[in-house]
Amino acid sequence: MDELCENCRYYLAVQTNYKEDGTCRFAPPTISLISEQAMGIWPKVKNTDWCGQFSPKRKQKKS
Repeated sequence: MDELCENCRYYLAVQTNYKEDGTCRFAPPTISLISEQAMGIWPKVKNTDWCGQFSPKRKQKKS
């Protein structure tokens, strides 16, 4: 398995015009003030990105 974001347990795919977009949920979101409203924002990543915090996705149990 390649140690890419798309294979990491912290990667969350996001619906956009580009199917390789997602966010990294390894760390808590940072606070951003957008139009005077505080919002939590996770780093945007591509599914082919990688980092040193890779952790493989857990296999889903069959029920």
